[in-house]
Amino acid sequence: MLITPVPEGIARVTAAWDELGQSWRALLDDHTEDEIDVITRHTRGAHHLSHARMRRLRTRPKPG
Repeated sequence: MLITPVPEGIARVTAAWDELGQSWRALLDDHTEDEIDVITRHTRGAHHLSHARMRRLRTRPKPG
């Protein structure tokens, strides 16, 4: 199946993501580069921990 987005749909999605991006930029503007580095390291570490946990849980036998 091939889906072709309509221009109005693309505009709506773009607007939603632009708003989110602006919100993130505003949030991060309050931090120094060093603070952003700490936030980034923490977020990456949390991401890796979560994915490692999911992999471990997927290897366990399913209940019942």
